[in-house]
Amino acid sequence: MLSGDNGVLQRATDAKTKSDEAQIRERIQLAYHSALAGGRGSYTYDTLMKELENEFKTDYDVDDSGKDNWILYAHGQNVTIPAGKIDEEVIDLSVNTTWQQAFEFPQYNYTSYLLDNEEKTLTIRRGPPITSENVEIKSYAVIDGVKYTTKFPDSCSNLFATSQFKTMTIDSAIDTNNVTDMTNMFISCRNLESLNISGFNTANVISMEWLFGQCYKLKELDLSNFDTSNVVNMNSMFSNSLNSGDTDIVPNLKKIIVSNKFVTTKVTESSNMFKRCTNLIGGNGTIYNENNIDVSMAHIDGGTSNPGYFTSK
Repeated sequence: MLSGDNGVLQRATDAKTKSDEAQIRERIQLAYHSALAGGRGSYTYDTLMKELENEFKTDYDVDDSGKDNWILYAHGQNVTIPAGKIDEEVIDLSVNTTWQQAFEFPQYNYTSYLLDNEEKTLTIRRGPPITSENVEIKSYAVIDGVKYTTKFPDSCSNLFATSQFKTMTIDSAIDTNNVTDMTNMFISCRNLESLNISGFNTANVISMEWLFGQCYKLKELDLSNFDTSNVVNMNSMFSNSLNSGDTDIVPNLKKIIVSNKFVTTKVTESSNMFKRCTNLIGGNGTIYNENNIDVSMAHIDGGTSNPGYFTSK
């Protein structure tokens, strides 16, 4: 049976005692907070319905007839939520020390996850931005003496969007071959300086749109394990475009390391893939050109005869 936190942090000790009714209510709230995270603090009816569909697949609805509040229904349970704004009284933002100890994140204050007590798996879910400076996602967690294997959801869309961490390491032992969507996974992680995802299995991923967008402080990306043979969408994958009101932030990305597994044979969308990657240099010295920012440059640099923005492993 799946049990979740109130969309943000679940007390693991409660997971085994929640009634079916309470679990469903928590999953409704999880969908609500996922919509908030994706919308950076606000959401629309359409984004909320999408999250409910992701969570429940069937048997859900939203009554949005009220002016200030909506009612979410699923499997006979309902939750009243504010119409398009954060309400901390609805969602419990309390810190879960069991989670912190299990993953050794001293300041890991915001995330969410689901425990499957039959399969003994812990699936990371979307929540508010992470505030820790250094994050390591390990391949397992021991909670109340029980070992849970870490999993990523099929859709990692917006999973760590707008988080504040400086470094992230994802254990290469984690099985990620189920992941199909990495859209916005690290979008606007503006403090991110080092990212280790060398073991992440991307063989089944279809979308990498905005995957590393607006990660201005990243200097180098090692994507040598990335298999992009099924990717269709690479729009703004490395884009350093600015939001309205931003000052002229200088992007740091200088090197992207890939192997021959990084292919673009199925890519049909790649607009602004390398927008404002002004410091990016290919392995054979090809420098950034603002007129060449789509998938045509997404290959290992072959020098003047075949310029590209990537560096060979």
